[in-house]
Amino acid sequence: MKGSVKFCSSLIYICWTIFGLYSFYSKLQDGLDLVDLVPKDTNEYKFLQAQTSLFGFYNMYAVTQGNFEYPQSQQKLYDYHNKFVRVPHVVKNDNGGLPDFWLSIFRDWLKNLQEVFDKEYEENRITRETWHQNASSDAILAYKLMVQTGDIDNSVQKSLIPENRLVKDGIINPRGFYNYLSAWATNDPFGYGASQGKLRPEPIPYLHVPTEYTLKVPKSLPLVYTQLPFNLHGLKDTVEIKELIKNIRKICDDFENNQELSNYPSGIPFIFWEQYMDLRTSLAITLAFTISAAFICVFAILLNFRATVITIVNVIFSLMQLPGAMVLLGLKLSAIPAVIIIFSVGLILCFTVNIALSFMTSLGNKERRTILALEITMDSLIHGLCTFGIGVLMLLTSPFEFVIRHFFWLLFAVLCIGTFNGLVVFPIILSVFGPEAELISLEDPNRISTPSPVSSRSKRNANKTVITNDMGHSSSSSKQHSRKSHKYNINEKEPSLTTITEEPPSWKSSSSSIQMMNTEKSYSLNNESNLKAEPVHHHKNKLSDPLIFESASLKPN
Repeated sequence: MKGSVKFCSSLIYICWTIFGLYSFYSKLQDGLDLVDLVPKDTNEYKFLQAQTSLFGFYNMYAVTQGNFEYPQSQQKLYDYHNKFVRVPHVVKNDNGGLPDFWLSIFRDWLKNLQEVFDKEYEENRITRETWHQNASSDAILAYKLMVQTGDIDNSVQKSLIPENRLVKDGIINPRGFYNYLSAWATNDPFGYGASQGKLRPEPIPYLHVPTEYTLKVPKSLPLVYTQLPFNLHGLKDTVEIKELIKNIRKICDDFENNQELSNYPSGIPFIFWEQYMDLRTSLAITLAFTISAAFICVFAILLNFRATVITIVNVIFSLMQLPGAMVLLGLKLSAIPAVIIIFSVGLILCFTVNIALSFMTSLGNKERRTILALEITMDSLIHGLCTFGIGVLMLLTSPFEFVIRHFFWLLFAVLCIGTFNGLVVFPIILSVFGPEAELISLEDPNRISTPSPVSSRSKRNANKTVITNDMGHSSSSSKQHSRKSHKYNINEKEPSLTTITEEPPSWKSSSSSIQMMNTEKSYSLNNESNLKAEPVHHHKNKLSDPLIFESASLKPN
């Protein structure tokens, strides 16, 4: 590869990485617009687009739950509700305050009943013991509520009239709180429904009948769940919604930790956008575990620390480049791109591990081993790229714009970045910083040394047995047995006697020289000229090679 190509590729690699980091911290926005989730050319798409661009209106609820003592902690609930006045984007009334919620509506209803009762009590329409026919329905209901003690055993006490008050200093009488709640939920259905309190468990129904003289009002069960409704406006992007969520979460955490009020916010902004509060942190933690696992797997394959580090660093740089591609494509960071980014770790490794392994197992200098690694792995890599590319192209056939925009384009960007970094930049990195080869030739650095061939004649002669004549005379029976054994071995190995006769003339001289070398330790060089070859007497225990039919026996004169 030419030096200019290396320089340009490395420059593009570094600049794109810097742009990716800048995009991640400055340009890449969090979020997923609602309009992206519905098909275009539909009424829903037009509505959501108009709502987002012109209004940005949402509703939310502050939920209280748990074993909170509502009758004794009413002021704490009012303080909790008033804290939302300082939150931006919360809709306020004409006086700059917040709309009423269920407890304030409940209190106002009781105050109206108390005012009617006080007026008619002064007019003597109602007495401590009973009421007259000219008493109004609200005054009679107020009378029935005022005699409630909240005690199950002694639920009614007329002596409380007229000193007992339904509401005092803006606080509902705690003793009859749940008796009053039963009457309010049934006899003021508009107020109860408008409060959007969603009280659980639901209050026990009690329908007031003015002509009925039964004074007992059923007591509802203690509340474990209520809602405080709020309206939000002016929320046009994820940044504003995240700031709103941050402020509201701060209020909820403060009351839960310091005021012992178990609560949490609910609504579309929290269900849909709260995931982006910790998305980047969660993504970073997940990538750290994924890259650590990839490091262990690559090291198990390569068994080379340096090659493993180079491979993982290339993967990290490729991940840094993805935010830049997302900004150019107009995508935002959400759960879907986060999953694809995590998935891309394994995809990018496929482009580099095979090349690194082939680079380490090749011969030559780094430049030559890089070329050999590409030649070895190029076919399989191109096949894998084409297969993955065909699968990605199938996403273009989807009629859903959301699939094309958030899946196809991002996967296509991962494919392009992985291909460029794996097939162009990674070989350049190996040619400069790559590890040493696993096999190094001592002679020619570009090839393995050729081993010296083993002579077949030397191997055959090394197995021959030389028998001298001083072994003594053998008996005729042993000679016959030797011939039988010799004949059996000939038939087993299937050589013919013609093999010996067809040897070149120099065979005898070569055989004599080999025999002389084997007996050089036993005989003097001065007597070599007097040596005479005699036939070999084969012995039963000395025959080791069936191909040897006779040998020269050396005997001194």
